[in-house]
Amino acid sequence: MTSLLAPDLMRKLDAFEILTRKQFAGRLRGEQRSTRKGHSLEFADYRSYVQGDDIRFIDWKLFARLDRLFLKMFMEEEDLFVHVFLDVSHSMGLGDPEKLLYAKRLTAALSYVALAATHRVSIFPFAGTLREPFPSTRGRGQIQKAMTFLERLRPEGGTCSIDAMRLFRQRILGAGYVFVLSDLLDKSGVEEALKLMLSGRFEVVVFHLLAPDEEEVAWDGDWRLVDVEDGEAVSISMGEAFKEEYAETVRKFRGEHKAICHRLGFQYVPVRTDFPLEALLLDRLRAMRVLA
Repeated sequence: MTSLLAPDLMRKLDAFEILTRKQFAGRLRGEQRSTRKGHSLEFADYRSYVQGDDIRFIDWKLFARLDRLFLKMFMEEEDLFVHVFLDVSHSMGLGDPEKLLYAKRLTAALSYVALAATHRVSIFPFAGTLREPFPSTRGRGQIQKAMTFLERLRPEGGTCSIDAMRLFRQRILGAGYVFVLSDLLDKSGVEEALKLMLSGRFEVVVFHLLAPDEEEVAWDGDWRLVDVEDGEAVSISMGEAFKEEYAETVRKFRGEHKAICHRLGFQYVPVRTDFPLEALLLDRLRAMRVLA
């Protein structure tokens, strides 16, 4: 079907579902249940009948026993809306294995699970601003379209998370699951951008992707490094002391973003691009109760 996901991984993903800790209300019937009362198949409770209620839901057997009118109430089945906020900035095209390729494969897997369960899926690529998205869609028949959309994405431009997130929030006003996939290499920071998610009833998971050669410096000697996104340059000498300092800086970088996510009530998932995708999906995300 696609080069992003191996057929054997897709077969394994067929047995999985996206879990939620929050209750979401959608407009169309799906498979995700909420506690909003409606007219569906699963009985929830009774309440007294009031004039204007639909008489089709009166419990006439209860009326015969108690001589009072009661209305049956049901658990309404709702769509789960799954939104992927995908960093496609220039820095995501770096790393060995490449960060963007890993992010596209992870997005493909999450989309596959959601679409196979008839949830609604949308994909929002961003860099300096929000790019044209893959619009909200549902059903297995849309899986190949989502994969083709992902395969065509290329890394380009600098990163401005807050501008992109503002546009995202203007388009997405309701509730749902939001997966953020990014290296979080934004010089203006990402905390204010992530805070914009607090105004909605969103369940947020942040995947923080870095490549092995970004976490561990393997070079020696003198180098001039140039930022691929804004052209800023710096000259450095790669000795053992610098390598230790660099490794500590990366640990702090990870730790700061983990702390930001926890303060906001979001799940934080640090990922190295040499970590097997199948193990991330079937082991780590299951342990975190994102998939089951």
